[in-house]
Amino acid sequence: MQTSTSIDSHMAFAAVGECASERIRVMLVDDERDVRIGLRMLLGLEADLNVVGEAEDGVSALLLAQQLMPDVVVMDVHMPLMDGIQTTRALRATLPASNVVLLTLFDGEQVRSEAQSAGARAYLTKTAAVQPLLDAVRNAAEKNVPTQA
Repeated sequence: MQTSTSIDSHMAFAAVGECASERIRVMLVDDERDVRIGLRMLLGLEADLNVVGEAEDGVSALLLAQQLMPDVVVMDVHMPLMDGIQTTRALRATLPASNVVLLTLFDGEQVRSEAQSAGARAYLTKTAAVQPLLDAVRNAAEKNVPTQA
């Protein structure tokens, strides 16, 4: 069972249960509420993943990540206020233990290059299959070599 608390434009979830601390702590960042809901439902089906919070833009994500200290941040590239590339750079500078998996609708070599130089551990299209996303989150939590799909 999860309880949620609304904090301005983002949400934090408190996990209940003994194994919550052993699970990979994931934060979702996307300006589309329906995308966050879908990702939360998908990741919530995995026994080793725990969605601990959500934000709708990069600015809110930075504030929430400092409170929640997630293992992995799954984030959209194109968002208002601060895009995913800028937010990834800022997260890597302030919370180096939190790794980023970037998602986008529009794949391009320039954005891939910017994502990699910003410190993203993985870069996936939103149309990618489920398994590559799950693998990317798990690999990012283990601090493995960057993944691209």
